[in-house]
Amino acid sequence: MILFGRDAELAALTQLVAGVRTGTGGALVLRGEAGIGKTALLGEALRPAEVPVSVHSGLEAEQDLPHAALHALLGEHDADGLPPAQAAALGTALGRGGQGAPDRLHVGLAVLTLLGRLAPAVLVADNLQWFDRESAAALLFAARRLTTESLLMLFATRDGAGSGLPELALGRLGPSEATELLRARARRLLPHELVRIRGEAAGNPLALLAFADPGAGSARCVEREFAGRIAALPEPARTVVLLAAADGTGDLGAVLSAAARLGAGVTDLATAERADLLRATGDRLEFTHPLIRPAAYEAAPLALKHAAHQALADVLDPGTEPDRHAGHRAAVAIGPDDDVARALAESGTRALRRGVPEDAATAFERAAQLTRGRDARGERLVAAATAAAGAGWREHAAGLARRAADLVTEPVSRARLTLLEATLAEGDRAQDAAALLETAESIAPADAQLAGELLLSVVRSAWEARDPRTVEQAARVASHLPDNAHVAAVAHLVHGYFGADVAPPAAIEALRRAGGPAAPRDLAMIARWHLVLSDTPLAHVLAVEAERSAHASGRLDTLSGALGVLARVRWREGNRTAAEAAAGEGLRLARDTGPDSVVGDLAGVRGYLAAVSGDEPGVAAAVAEIPAGLHERTPMVTAVRGLLDLGLGRFDAAADRLAGLTAERDLPDGPRWLPDLVEAATRCGRHDEARSAAERFTRWADAVGQQWAHAVARRCAALTGAGPAIAFAEAETIHAADGAMPFERARTALLHGEWLRRAHQRAAARSHLRTAADLFDDLAATPWADRARDELRATGELPHDVPADGAALLTAQERRVVRLAAQGLSNRDIGAQLFLSPRTVGYHLYKAFPKLGVTTRAQLPRLESESD
Repeated sequence: MILFGRDAELAALTQLVAGVRTGTGGALVLRGEAGIGKTALLGEALRPAEVPVSVHSGLEAEQDLPHAALHALLGEHDADGLPPAQAAALGTALGRGGQGAPDRLHVGLAVLTLLGRLAPAVLVADNLQWFDRESAAALLFAARRLTTESLLMLFATRDGAGSGLPELALGRLGPSEATELLRARARRLLPHELVRIRGEAAGNPLALLAFADPGAGSARCVEREFAGRIAALPEPARTVVLLAAADGTGDLGAVLSAAARLGAGVTDLATAERADLLRATGDRLEFTHPLIRPAAYEAAPLALKHAAHQALADVLDPGTEPDRHAGHRAAVAIGPDDDVARALAESGTRALRRGVPEDAATAFERAAQLTRGRDARGERLVAAATAAAGAGWREHAAGLARRAADLVTEPVSRARLTLLEATLAEGDRAQDAAALLETAESIAPADAQLAGELLLSVVRSAWEARDPRTVEQAARVASHLPDNAHVAAVAHLVHGYFGADVAPPAAIEALRRAGGPAAPRDLAMIARWHLVLSDTPLAHVLAVEAERSAHASGRLDTLSGALGVLARVRWREGNRTAAEAAAGEGLRLARDTGPDSVVGDLAGVRGYLAAVSGDEPGVAAAVAEIPAGLHERTPMVTAVRGLLDLGLGRFDAAADRLAGLTAERDLPDGPRWLPDLVEAATRCGRHDEARSAAERFTRWADAVGQQWAHAVARRCAALTGAGPAIAFAEAETIHAADGAMPFERARTALLHGEWLRRAHQRAAARSHLRTAADLFDDLAATPWADRARDELRATGELPHDVPADGAALLTAQERRVVRLAAQGLSNRDIGAQLFLSPRTVGYHLYKAFPKLGVTTRAQLPRLESESD
């Protein structure tokens, strides 16, 4: 079991347990509150023990039975050989004979003697607070007198009196450890759920898991214990505890004011403090353990709960505390109450302004329950569903939307519901784009902004359905809407993509002039289209704004999509660490908030980054996360695996994969895989395919007008034989002036350096190859960096890692062949990468084997790893 935040404590305990095997012993008391993890820590420390372990856990039901724990621990051990006084005292204590009370000193000495016979061993007394007093005294007596025996006594107890033994206190977990625990052991939690649970549990591990899973059995046991302690209080003190639980904010003034209305006061608070249930500090009131609050509230009868909430509502000022006041009034309401419903709806609106959609969803839903009129109730359900969707509660939002559908009749409200349903279904099932278009047209005169948001959903759905006619109609409608130039531009752009690699230049320019929408979800969508057009700077601006806006409004459903765009932007800027961080955070969110299209996009980013690094398991893991029903899945997976093959020198496989993409236009980054096909096909001698792909990429580069794309187009021209000397030089000049897309710049430098070396211009090749190797290293593009260094060796430049063994006898070309053969490449693949015939590759291996002292290819990986 992995323990979080307990490394130091576990190391200390493990060292004590290990000492028993070497003849040392001792005793230690592990102290901490209920649920802090004492038993789990002991279990993990004892797991590798190689000596006998005896464990007894105290039972609350037996704490009043004298010597019950001693009987459980030592009842089966033979007392023969004990001094008579000790034997008699122990026999009396364990019920084996004798009259009267046993002598405590002799019982303790007898326990010490018997335990010494067990060595080497570890004895564990868990839940010492529930041991009977006599057993605890005898065991602690023995523990304080352990000397050199190979015996370790470990005690675990809650806070209490000192024991006279070394103690190790377990504190509560910090926020980071609490987060790790929840992510590892609890169901998937949305960020706001995680923050709420961390706050309520206050670092207690049991409470963390209990609040994440209210049915946790061990937590129920602890709650029942607290409930028993609460029930033992006088009624006024119980009232104070219940008020504190009903309030939930720690407002001491409000709790005492409400208590006065119910016949309780400060004296009763002091009683609850003496019972170690509450703690007052300044104007704040808190529970001494996070599980006391649910225990107090759940055990109270409904009438007492209502009385507590009513008293709190009476003392709170609705002018200064409108949300708390409305919440307590709602807790008392049994049937419809339009005044309370109105107050709750206002509370929901304020929560949205604060960027807390989860609170808004709860308030709107409760407001709907208390609303009499059907239309008003339906509108509040729509508001609740919309807020729930923003909070990432997709299933709950869908349920609320279904309830609202039977009630809402007003056209704009129904349109909002339609938009919400389309958003929730995005990527999960095909949407009726024509129906969405009809709804957008019908409400355009009343709400142009809502109509524009609907039209963007129309475009998205029609693109997935391959329906150019509906996209064209959406563009026509959008062109007549005020303040919706971005919608019309996107529609024209998408329409231009049907049957082409890129939209007409006029549509591209219109999108760049249109600016961005206000809604963060639409901002993320527009940013994505700018990525398709390879306008990274503008995509960056819009994606950052979408992320900021989504964070500020708490819109988790939008945040993951914005992070997907940001991840691609960061990679294009050369910041791999930031790209991985954005993709990782976005994917964690998207797994819970969806839709599938965003999950697939983010998994695709991770797969691409893994492919760049030559990480085959990483690629496989990322590909497995791309949802099976996603229509972009096949081209996305093919492009990622094609790049992986290309980087690892499997050129035939790469060319075969990528050639199958020639009819695809579904990739999030546009046809950026075409240069991969050009390179792979060139290496394999498939020159017609290479030229066709190069021409197609050049047309795309001319249309989008980005400098890095022009540079790569010139690189493709060089590879396909169109004046390579000039084309490579032009490509590198453009890259240097532009500064964008460092991965593409490094690939251009590598290919240029390779071409120069083959043209016997070794000195000229070296600067290009050094640039490529450095850039690839910065991007963690391991196989590409290795290839650049191999090329440097082939120019006669020896890197600083030249081996000192037999590998130093290899020629530069032999070394390059050996490295690739050690990676498992066939002679054909090696030849394609090094521009050699398979026969020549075989010749180099034939010459290299005697120098290396090997006879088979299977021996090369071991030898290669040693020499590098």
